[in-house]
Amino acid sequence: MEKYNNFRDPGTGIQPFLDPKRLRTNESAFKTLSRYLKYSIFFPISIVKFLLISILFAVTFLLDNISFLFSPISFLKRFYLLLVYSIFRVILFLFGFYYIPTNITTLHKGARKPNANTRETTLKSGDIIIANHTSYIEILYFAFKYAPVFTHIGDNGSVERVSVWTALAQVGSMPRKQVRELKGDAIMEFSENVKLNNDGPIIIFPEGTTSNGRGLLKFLPVLNGLNFSKVRVQIFGLRYTYEEFSPTFTVDSKLIHAFWLSTQFINFMEVKQLPYDEIINPPASLLHTIAENSTDGNDVTAKISILLSQVLRLRRIAADRDMKCKFLQFHGETINKKMK
Repeated sequence: MEKYNNFRDPGTGIQPFLDPKRLRTNESAFKTLSRYLKYSIFFPISIVKFLLISILFAVTFLLDNISFLFSPISFLKRFYLLLVYSIFRVILFLFGFYYIPTNITTLHKGARKPNANTRETTLKSGDIIIANHTSYIEILYFAFKYAPVFTHIGDNGSVERVSVWTALAQVGSMPRKQVRELKGDAIMEFSENVKLNNDGPIIIFPEGTTSNGRGLLKFLPVLNGLNFSKVRVQIFGLRYTYEEFSPTFTVDSKLIHAFWLSTQFINFMEVKQLPYDEIINPPASLLHTIAENSTDGNDVTAKISILLSQVLRLRRIAADRDMKCKFLQFHGETINKKMK
């Protein structure tokens, strides 16, 4: 859309915020007819699926809100949350994510692919998961997989804890640029507190908002001061493949998006995990790139950003959360003008 050209990344021309649309210029008449017949036949089933998803969300919310009863015994609370959040796996199944593989991805050229069954790392409380962010689907995935501590990042890089429900609500909404007064911590201090309370691993989405997955947004300064000798860091890259409707979500109504996603009976999400050794000691082929992109002698942000972009095979772009805020404001004004 030409009216959104101001929100393209200036260096690459990538539009990172509009929901991707499938091109159908070369689609045959038979395939078009088949697609419409499919939606006509399965539409009633999709309504039932969506109702089940809604009920399961409500049940999970209610069960989650009594987890405070287990707070005095931290390991019991962790066990309880892992059980409760396992409902999110059922929800993902209803969304069409029947199988979600985790692949260990090496960046060493010519290296043999590690065995994912033996190399997937066990995460402990206070460990940090760093991942790209394109949809509410990632929130559901990480919640059922690890029952982690979700976070919000301020513009200054400070971190605060948020619930899984707040994390879901923030997807596609106007990002809050600051942490709540007196509640933000630097990443290392935050990790230490989570570790002491045995609250689980920590999820950091350093882009600070969602994109449509066509490029990796510029990171917020949340990783400055990260000390690899004191905290274990894992990098995850998540990507979707689809035919009709993209699971990525950046703007508009989550309910409408979730409904149309439920009409797509098969969805695919690939989770790529970088071996821990390659985070500590990146391949020699990337060292020069990391050094070139380092500022103020602190290469942690550049290092993680480059490694994640390599895992995803995505270009790093200059567009950031601030541009996303301007995009959402412009998009809202455009919608309001159409309604008048």
